[in-house]
Amino acid sequence: MERTDQATGSTTQPAAMIRGLRGVWAAWASIGPMRPGPAIRDVPAAHVLWALPWLGLVMGIAGTGLFAAAWRIYGEHAQLRLVPALAILLADCLLSGRLLMAGVRTAEAIACRDRRQADLSRSGICAAGAVAAAVLVVAMYGLLLAVPTGVEWWPSDWRWYLHRLYPRPVFRPLILMPLWACWSMVLAAGVGPAAAGAGEGGDPAGRLAGRATPRQIFVGLIPAAVLSAIYCSRDGNLVIGLAVSLVVFVAAYATAMAAALTWRGQNATT
Repeated sequence: MERTDQATGSTTQPAAMIRGLRGVWAAWASIGPMRPGPAIRDVPAAHVLWALPWLGLVMGIAGTGLFAAAWRIYGEHAQLRLVPALAILLADCLLSGRLLMAGVRTAEAIACRDRRQADLSRSGICAAGAVAAAVLVVAMYGLLLAVPTGVEWWPSDWRWYLHRLYPRPVFRPLILMPLWACWSMVLAAGVGPAAAGAGEGGDPAGRLAGRATPRQIFVGLIPAAVLSAIYCSRDGNLVIGLAVSLVVFVAAYATAMAAALTWRGQNATT
């Protein structure tokens, strides 16, 4: 019996790891520029929804490393980290460009008053979409430049013991931004039903619509809320950080609900 249990554990553990990695890969296909193959399209939506928040955390850590490396190499000018912020902007557009394109298609649909303009598989871009893309990119670049360097911790603050897990304020949005964004996709997938034709065309994000469960939403919220409570509070007062988490949660929920009502359900763009 012991040998059987050991054999079973040795086979199920790698299988679970493979399923987890495939879920992360499929989650990245939902926001990244690559075209998903048949193996990615066959990954169950539940695996993708579980993996999305952790993909956001991995992307945040990788972005922080990229920013720190660019900062060390190119430095800053007039207390502005021009090249590091540009590196993060370019990496974000390359690795999660579908999120930016979703915003562009939404602006086109609103400007043209035609829901068909929100189709992510559509080629071409109109004037409203070009303006929206420029505004989104410039706004993100400006916000990245506006984050102060700050100090790592305050005297007598318990977060001093976290060391590198509690970085300077300039690094904290780089970790929280993709984490909240990927979790918001899980939230949207659980708010409202799937729109008509949401999963058609092989779009990896569209087939997530209407599939998220309350458990997936709550578990995915935990890392984002905990890190926000730690990173956004001052002098050990976690109330400020929890308030920030609540504000972001309400904003994401209101946006997802408005999108579901406007498009009569969730789709790849919403």
